[in-house]
Amino acid sequence: AMNKGDLVEVFKGRKNAGAVGTLFWMRSDTYGFYRSGVNPQRIVTRVGIRLEDGTVVWDYLSNCRPATLEVAA
Repeated sequence: AMNKGDLVEVFKGRKNAGAVGTLFWMRSDTYGFYRSGVNPQRIVTRVGIRLEDGTVVWDYLSNCRPATLEVAA
């Protein structure tokens, strides 16, 4: 499990893949297209990650994994 303060890596998703930073914000959210009924509601966890340079990225926890401490060369 990942918790606030952990170093995490975004390893999939369209926007932030490859980003590594500190998890500082988490919130569970229901997600779904309510009226159309196409997608039943499901719970997703939104996270905020602060990168080393101070940039903040927002993504889903499911796109993240604990970061390994070795930095790829």
